[in-house]
Amino acid sequence: MTPPYKIVHTLEPGHYADLARLLTTAWWQRNRARPQIIEAVRNSGCVVALLAPDTGKVLAFARALTDRVAKALVLDVIVDMPCQGAGLGTALMDAILAHPAVRDVRDVELYCLPEMRPFYARWGFTESSDGVVLLRRPAGWPGVQD
Repeated sequence: MTPPYKIVHTLEPGHYADLARLLTTAWWQRNRARPQIIEAVRNSGCVVALLAPDTGKVLAFARALTDRVAKALVLDVIVDMPCQGAGLGTALMDAILAHPAVRDVRDVELYCLPEMRPFYARWGFTESSDGVVLLRRPAGWPGVQD
């Protein structure tokens, strides 16, 4: 049976408006302008999108920043609301973790809301147990523009 989506690792110019629309629905992107979202995606070395085979609409998306050896950070994992619960999130995570830029990386990390921990646990993601904490320099810090 053919899956109800097409996996792509490169976005065409026509996909960016659709992707920006999808990402601006996410809590972590609400305060970002579409040009910033598009630039961040274009600057990522690893992207995976699931597209509707008939229309090319972006149904799900994830990207990763990686050095291809020691660290990869998976970001912007999102499935369009009407498609949630249909296995696209699982297919998306399988695809991003199998991507050549990520699959052999020693430590793959991601951010998620606490209620999403069980979803990511099936790929071995757990909270850090090595005493490492996340530190963040906030937007608005002198010299930082948002």
